[in-house]
Amino acid sequence: MDNAMSSTHITRAIGRALPLMLLMLPRTPLHADLSPSMHLGDDGSTLVQSGPAANTLYDETVLRTLELQFAQTDWWDQLAANYGTGENILADLTVEGITYPEVGVRFRGNTSYTQTGNSEKKSFNIELDFVDEDQALMGYRTLNLNNANLDASFMREVLYFHEARDYIPTPKANHVRLTINGQNWGVYANVQQINADMVA
Repeated sequence: MDNAMSSTHITRAIGRALPLMLLMLPRTPLHADLSPSMHLGDDGSTLVQSGPAANTLYDETVLRTLELQFAQTDWWDQLAANYGTGENILADLTVEGITYPEVGVRFRGNTSYTQTGNSEKKSFNIELDFVDEDQALMGYRTLNLNNANLDASFMREVLYFHEARDYIPTPKANHVRLTINGQNWGVYANVQQINADMVA
């Protein structure tokens, strides 16, 4: 009984002292560990992520053309067979006259793949560092091209991320035009991959 009483008294004493001990610890300002794309808002307590800078991959004022070139004649069948496995097939990607060889390409998404019926406008994942781990496009190693399935405006994702960025850390997004083996596949939402690069 005495041991139980002493344990209770010790627990209570620690419970009362802990807030005071925490106040005495040296405090590092929150902003010291933030990535360059984030800052504290004017109120000093709201975390704000900066919008896409001009002339970057996610510049919302630019509609870039991404050109995929597959050497395989059965590239579509290979992509379809690999859907859901995470396996890529090789292609070359050209952006603004610069070719990035041997990128990994696969179909991505769930409903954006399964609910498109016979449409060939699928969503794509492109890994620039699939073969060359140092290869990146404007600092980014992975591209997510979303087909805006069930969004006739093609605006929902890009607009949502644009607005949400004022309140929470959010992927960058804009629109791009995609061509495959010289054929126009239309406009896609280009959404930043959620990985370590997002907060770097």
